[in-house]
Amino acid sequence: MFDLTRLQENREALLLAEVAAWLHDWQKCIDMAVASHWQKNGFIERTKIENWKNRGKELKPGDFSTILEYNLTICENNISFKELGEQGRHPSKAEKSSDFLIRLLGKSHDIGHIEKELEENENRELATDWLSTSFGYENKQPEGFLEKLLKNIKPSLESFLENSNYINKFLYELKKLFQTAWGDTRRPINEVTLWDWSSIVAALYKAELARCLITGEQREPRQVAWRLLSVSTDGLSYLLGANSIPDLL
Repeated sequence: MFDLTRLQENREALLLAEVAAWLHDWQKCIDMAVASHWQKNGFIERTKIENWKNRGKELKPGDFSTILEYNLTICENNISFKELGEQGRHPSKAEKSSDFLIRLLGKSHDIGHIEKELEENENRELATDWLSTSFGYENKQPEGFLEKLLKNIKPSLESFLENSNYINKFLYELKKLFQTAWGDTRRPINEVTLWDWSSIVAALYKAELARCLITGEQREPRQVAWRLLSVSTDGLSYLLGANSIPDLL
């Protein structure tokens, strides 16, 4: 039997690791970076690209990244949010790292791509500045990411780092922003929001670190595999069995 108290004892470290994974691809919110994705796309007006670049000049990504110098210590490893994210978001580089946390994040990032697999269609010439719905309607042009990172996400992250009980407030603010940002700018996967994408990577990362804490075993990325657990109830039968409106409510 495994001792689950290890999770309780390492609650804050596990939450920090989860938050680091949520933020590992935050650079998709840098206006200059977004604009650079469109350089080879002849379908996007050049004025739009220049507008994005100009927005990027007004605000500096470094104003946000300073808070990412915060250190994470878990499973006998120590690393800053910044280093973890910058190296873990590139799977091919991450797998060569000497750091277990980076290798694992790279693996989680790589597996997460099942949500936005393009295969032979994977090229930046399909990039667009529209965010699509899951039904294919492109009705939003996201903007102002970095400003919102500095105004809303940074303060809520600072509060969480001081007191882990603010985790829900932080995730609430993060969700509001990341649901309006691209997980990818290439059609047809411009329906995947940054919230969708970060959710997958964070869930995979946290699950394997929890297993590491419980067992005391650090698996190499090639050994790591995840299973999905589904818990279902017959909700319709329960609702149909209600005898009154208050019971139904």
